[in-house]
Amino acid sequence: MDISVFLKEDEYVDFTSPIIKEKANELFCGIGTEVEKAKIAYEFVRDEIPHSFDIGAEVITAKASDVLAHKTGICHAKANLLAALLRFVGIPVGFCFQHITLIDDDSLGYCVHCYNAIFVDGKWIRVDARGNTNEKNAQFSLTEPILAFPNREKYDEFFWDGIYAQPHMDTMRMLEKATLLQDIIDNIPDYVNELPDVGNENYIVPDKVGYWLNLADEDVLTTKTLMDGKRYLHAGFFCHLIAEKAIKAVIASITDEVPPRIHDLKTLAKLSGIVEDLTEKQLYLLESLNPLQIEARYPEYKSRIAATLTFEKCEKLCNDVEEFLCWIKQRLGK
Repeated sequence: MDISVFLKEDEYVDFTSPIIKEKANELFCGIGTEVEKAKIAYEFVRDEIPHSFDIGAEVITAKASDVLAHKTGICHAKANLLAALLRFVGIPVGFCFQHITLIDDDSLGYCVHCYNAIFVDGKWIRVDARGNTNEKNAQFSLTEPILAFPNREKYDEFFWDGIYAQPHMDTMRMLEKATLLQDIIDNIPDYVNELPDVGNENYIVPDKVGYWLNLADEDVLTTKTLMDGKRYLHAGFFCHLIAEKAIKAVIASITDEVPPRIHDLKTLAKLSGIVEDLTEKQLYLLESLNPLQIEARYPEYKSRIAATLTFEKCEKLCNDVEEFLCWIKQRLGK
């Protein structure tokens, strides 16, 4: 396992920012062990940085330095801050994700919840710095994780396997565009496409190509359900996901690296090496699907895009993207 990827700085885990360095030096002054530092940082972020929805925050934050400066953030943003504080002092920190309901029930759908994994004492521990309001009781534990949200059997709640070195980029982009808390409610992603950088204990990272193709197959079934429910905008969005995952399967077949965390189909097609083999029909399909990616989740785009997605057009997209997926599978010998 290459632990160094969990020590890197990026746009959102900006631990060389002066405000992060100052806070880290303050928190860890005179503290010797990594376990003590991890606990102090965790409890600081959990208890001293309120969750944006708990205080009705008027500012939306994403990168760690902004979370610290404004003293608020949602779970993803708070996880960035915890990662930044600990990576600054050389403690590896990753990100973990959970599929949970957006509110107490599933009437508003689901979202990706974020918490952290910290590498101390030669092992990964999992902690959730979301904040202990409304009877939540997340704690720092060196043994079994004590997280904010237990999965409930009556809902489609689960943990994504593994630990990721980077924040969830779709959520980061959503936060960058959001200006109000309602924007987060309306647009927070509810899926994780990428492979983890390391697996859980007793977890075997799947065949990379099969992983992406299986995800695409699952999205085909989801698209059919959405079409039956006349939810054409969402069906179009999942058509984009099918094509994206199909192309990422090709990328996974030619490199040991995790496919890039981007969604532009034409860029992915170039990276995969298939672009020169695409027919005019397939090129047109990718061009038609591109506007249906993450932008389709935002209010300023939704109405315009939804107006173009008639049943006939969406049905054709579904058929064409299934045909494209079959073509990719044949190309990969699957």
